[in-house]
Parts: sequence; structure tokens; C-alpha cells
Amino acid sequence: MNIFKWLFSSYKKNETVVINILGKEYIIDLSNEATKERAAEFELLKKKSWKSKGSKRRSLNSYEQTIIGNTGLINFSESGEYAVAYLSAGNDSMKGYISLIHTPREKVLFSIDAIRPHDCKVSNNGFIACNDWGKVANSKGKFLIYDVNGEIHYKRSINENIGDLCLITPDGSLAVYDTLSTNSLRVIDVKNKKQLKSFDKYSTNVMRAEFEGKTIIFEYNSPKRNLKIINE
Repeated sequence: MNIFKWLFSSYKKNETVVINILGKEYIIDLSNEATKERAAEFELLKKKSWKSKGSKRRSLNSYEQTIIGNTGLINFSESGEYAVAYLSAGNDSMKGYISLIHTPREKVLFSIDAIRPHDCKVSNNGFIACNDWGKVANSKGKFLIYDVNGEIHYKRSINENIGDLCLITPDGSLAVYDTLSTNSLRVIDVKNKKQLKSFDKYSTNVMRAEFEGKTIIFEYNSPKRNLKIINE
């Protein structure tokens, strides 16, 4: 067997193209009817794209990927006007990215390289908070806040494992991240670019965490309860 044909080959059969990749065949229907169906499905997907509000993380759909130029995850601002898309590199030989999108115009306002952005959130004024886990080879991460122009507004390098938690208030006034080694929760005053408070997180077993006004609501699995730890 020709090894190159086994790795990749293709041939046309009637109105279909058969593509062979690593010994597996994929059939693409090129008939007018199938082409019209794919176009209609794409238009329907286009109408559903960029239509969300709040931190409901999901994967980019195929239409959104054409705008971003990459795969990844996406979160929306509370108003739905902005979205942040991001991709973790996964290993040190790959590159991740963070992009800010103005959803009404479907316009990418900026896109920057990142290492391992684990979670990113965006406020109603287009500020992005992101916990970047850093290179796989070490345990150092960074907590970053970008302004609407893609400039670093706040950066804190962490000499320990940075956690899963990443929050920013809808008005962009407060941001939060957590650490695993010391199990602490750190609150950032975004406007003044400084750490406002630090708390014991009580547990790493957090099911949900979100802002309610200027109060952070934590929901734990065991026991299941809400903890308000920032009072207005």
C-alpha cells in the first residue's frame, strides 16, 4: 500500500467527493441541493451567533470561528454588547489567545497572544478579567485585566497555582481571582489598580460564584450554601 495514499487522498464520485484521512473516508455531497442546505444552515447559525448575555461560557460555533479566525470558548458581558473569546494553549509549544468582540457589529476589537487563559470574563464597558495559568512546566500564573483597547490595565504574577475563579462586575469596578496553594480569594479595585481585600475561600469545592451587586455569592456543594463575603 502507498503510505501517502493511506494518509491522505481524495477522488470524485458523481456529485460527491470522497476524502481519505488516515484510512478513514469522509464523503462530501456537492450536489446543488446539499450546497443550498449547507448555506441555509450557515445563515441560521449566523442569526443565532453573538446572541447571549452574562457569563454563560460555551464553545464558539462555526460561524463565530470564521469571525475570530480560531476555535475557543466565549463569555458575554451582562448587557450582551461585548464578548470575550479565548483559547488555552494546552502545552508550551502552542499559543493561546484572548479576543474582545463588539457583538452588534460582529467586530473583533483586539486579539492578543496568551499562554493558558483558563477563564475570561468581560464587563459592560469592555474590560476583560482573565486568569492565565501560565506554562505547563511551572506553577506560576497571572491575573490580568485588559481595557477596551487591549492594553494591560492590571497585572499580578502569582508565585503559586492560580485557581479556576475569575469574575468582574458588570460595571467593571471590581474583579476577583483565587489561588489554590493558599486557598485565598483576592478582590481587585479595577479603577485604582490595586488589591482591595483578601479572604479565605473556605473551600476549593465551589460549584458557582457570581456577583450580586457588590456582593460575591458562593455556592458550595458540601454543604450547599451561599456565602456573602463582600458587603456594599
